[in-house]
Amino acid sequence: PVKVTAMEPLTVTFKDYDGKVISTQKVRYGYSVELPENPSRRGHEFKKWDTSAIYGAITENVVAKAEYSKRKYIVKFLDAEGNVYAPQQEVLFDESVKLPQEPTIDKIGYAFMGWRCTSSDEDSALDYEHVDSNMTLQAVFDWGNKDLPVVSAVTKALQKDSNSYEVDVS
Repeated sequence: PVKVTAMEPLTVTFKDYDGKVISTQKVRYGYSVELPENPSRRGHEFKKWDTSAIYGAITENVVAKAEYSKRKYIVKFLDAEGNVYAPQQEVLFDESVKLPQEPTIDKIGYAFMGWRCTSSDEDSALDYEHVDSNMTLQAVFDWGNKDLPVVSAVTKALQKDSNSYEVDVS
């Protein structure tokens, strides 16, 4: 006599990091599963599936979850004229860049106002506190005192007599 045990097909479920099902496959007992395409996640790189059970003969129901690592992005800093201002930084996805010391400018009355993103990936949020792409930040300067919109400098001061001066201002 021959004893045969019939085995039901088994289920292999592939889930993303958030538990969302990527795919489900029915697999005959003792056979291998067909791996789905590696999933993608913004700002991350797929590392592996969290169980080795999917790489051999399937002998039980399996749930495999995707594991990722954060991507690194390059952030560059330019001065107001577009020249390199500070060393570039590698920043992990969704983390904040460490801003360099505020730059200065040789224009009287102008002050540093902050950084603006001059280049990044098209779908970037342009937020250097939550980096999501390679980006270039450029220093922005503007008039420093909105209440006093004029800068003047005395170019010549000459005392005419004890009560008056002649002053040239530019």
